[in-house]
Amino acid sequence: MKKKILIADSLPIVVIGLTTLLKSTHSVFSIESVHTLRDLLEVVVEKPYDYLIVDLHIFGADSKSNLRMIKDLNPDLKVAIFMDSKNHLEGELMLEEVVACLYKDNSREDLDTAFTSLFTQGYYYSQELLYHFLQTKNKGENPLTCLSEREREVYFHLIRGGGVLEIANALGVAQSSVSTFKKRLFKKLHINSLVELIQFHNHKYKQSSLYF
Repeated sequence: MKKKILIADSLPIVVIGLTTLLKSTHSVFSIESVHTLRDLLEVVVEKPYDYLIVDLHIFGADSKSNLRMIKDLNPDLKVAIFMDSKNHLEGELMLEEVVACLYKDNSREDLDTAFTSLFTQGYYYSQELLYHFLQTKNKGENPLTCLSEREREVYFHLIRGGGVLEIANALGVAQSSVSTFKKRLFKKLHINSLVELIQFHNHKYKQSSLYF
C-alpha cells in the first residue's frame, strides 16, 4: 500500500511545485492537498495520512495550538513544516514533535535531501537548526510546556494511577490513542516507566499541591 502525503498550502502554485518534486523522486507515495485550515482539520480525521507537509501560515497566529490540535486528531501523523524562511519558531516547533522544518527558498537539491531523510529516517533537521536549538533551549522552563494539551491530560491521569482503559473512557478516546500519547510524553520527558514518571513529577512539583 502506498504511503499517503497531504500537502496543506494556501497557494496552488506551491502545491503544484511540491507535488511535481515529490513525484519525480518519490513516486511510491500518494499525494493529496488542501488549501485552508478548516479543510485540513476535516481530512486528517477522515483519512489516515502518513505525512503532512504544511505551510506555517495555514495555522494563523496561533500556530502551536493549531499544530497540537492536528497531532491530537491524528497522533501518528508525521508533520513537516514548510515556511518562507528561517524564524524563531523552529525550536518551539521541534518541541511539538514536528519531524522536519523546510524552507521555500531551499534549492531543489536541499529539498531532495530533506525529503529523502524524512522518508527514510523519519525526520530532517539541518545542522544549523539543531545547533541553534541546543544552544537556546531554556533548561529552566516548566517541563510540561513541551507536551500537547492531550498529552498533559494523560500525564495527570497517569500520576493519579489511571490505567489506559480508564483514561480512554475519561477522555473519550481510543485506548490506542492513549497509548500513543503516553509513549510520546515519555519520550519528551525522557521517562522509561510509570515509576520514573511519578518520581519525576514529585521531584518537579514537590512544593505544590500537585505533589503525590
